[in-house]
Amino acid sequence: KSDFDYWCCVRDDLDSEEVKRLEEKCQRIEVWSEKELGVEVHFFLTTPELLRNNDFGELSKESCGSALGKLLKEEYFRGSLLLAGKIPYWWIVPPGCSDDEYQKVVEKVEGDQREKSLDFVDIGNIASIPMEELVGGGMWQLNKAIHSPFKSALKMALLMVYSDPEQTFALVAGDLKR
Repeated sequence: KSDFDYWCCVRDDLDSEEVKRLEEKCQRIEVWSEKELGVEVHFFLTTPELLRNNDFGELSKESCGSALGKLLKEEYFRGSLLLAGKIPYWWIVPPGCSDDEYQKVVEKVEGDQREKSLDFVDIGNIASIPMEELVGGGMWQLNKAIHSPFKSALKMALLMVYSDPEQTFALVAGDLKR
């Protein structure tokens, strides 16, 4: 059994009252889903800028701020589905491209009038994950293992593969894209 996490990427120009009302609506949907469907869901309201900066909000049971930002972004890219809204640029850049190459693609598409109408969003690239973030990810999974041991064991195994200094592994998100 697992939960469903939804990233709700909202415009930067929403005022605090609009954000508050949207958060309340999301909380009501979370309660309704659990009560009526028996499905645990979580909504994380964020903006494109925060995602580009790998900032995932306040530290909590379900979020870890910016401490594990690239790790969370890689997890998002390897398992995400677009339910509504704009297409992440990451989905159209070549697998394994550097941050500079990513930015060049974004600038090219944004400069092309035909492509501009396709409605993309720039939430950033993920080319690699620093070792210190992998260590932090392992500690985060130890904490989460109290409530979800099997899921945490799987994620810990992936972190071990990523952190092996003897090997150079591509990120799973890039392999899936390839």
